[in-house]
Amino acid sequence: VMKQQQPVNATVTQSVKYYTPEDPQDRKSNNHFGLGMYYLPENIDNGDGNSVFHNVNLTASYNKEKVRYNTSLGIAYNEEQLVFEMNYDINTPVMGTGADGQLDTLGYRVDKMESQYEGTEKHQYFTYNLGLGRKLFSAGKFSTWISAGAGFGIRLNDPDIIATTEKSIKGQYNAQITSVQASKPEYNDVYVNFATGIDLNYRLLKRLSFTFTPTSLWYFKPVLTK
Repeated sequence: VMKQQQPVNATVTQSVKYYTPEDPQDRKSNNHFGLGMYYLPENIDNGDGNSVFHNVNLTASYNKEKVRYNTSLGIAYNEEQLVFEMNYDINTPVMGTGADGQLDTLGYRVDKMESQYEGTEKHQYFTYNLGLGRKLFSAGKFSTWISAGAGFGIRLNDPDIIATTEKSIKGQYNAQITSVQASKPEYNDVYVNFATGIDLNYRLLKRLSFTFTPTSLWYFKPVLTK
């Protein structure tokens, strides 16, 4: 029996696999900027009922894989319904012929009036907010974030329907205001708050998403003095 021997100079060849190191510049970054609008209805107890503020803001955000930074500018406004009572005297001149035969004012008739008025005050604030968010989880087009931030508002106007009504009555009837009974909320010139919320985000299109965010606000300096 003869055994076949492999020649001494024989070589065994195998398939060779080539690996190319990944270029860091070829990686696609998930970091991006975003612009958006948000609307937040805010219910505030004004001491005599509820006052609804409407917050409309333009937002800008810088989004990373797990963290998001955002800032916003906007307007907060409401319509305050007020009911108040105002008492005043109307002085009506009594005319007659004087001793010299000329028409003259002999005296005044005083009519005491008690009236109730109802009107609307519109309050406006300029608002600025700054905050950040942390992604909790994501699945497909849906993602959830926890967010926190702080903001402030600066009053843009100072409506006073009671003072306006007093001026109108004095000018129209030449009246003298005797008393005013009203429960009117007093608004601060500046307010400061802290906000937390849960963002429920759904990506509608590649560059368009919708977010629903239940939010809680704590005020370091409130909107109302009481």
